[in-house]
Amino acid sequence: MYRLTASADISGVPGIGKTALVRKVVDELVQDPRQRTLTVSSYYINALELKKPEDLYGCMLVRMFKER
Repeated sequence: MYRLTASADISGVPGIGKTALVRKVVDELVQDPRQRTLTVSSYYINALELKKPEDLYGCMLVRMFKER
């Protein structure tokens, strides 16, 4: 079975709707009957809470493997 994976990094100043946009897109993808074979996982990470940029990767791994 062929499996395509992708990721996106959304950044910008606070308050412009990044989180709302991503949540709306994910909700629409999950609910779209044409996407029956699509598996969507999303993780919200507030980068302002991280002490240093490289902490992002550890945070992502913890969230991804906690779900399994």
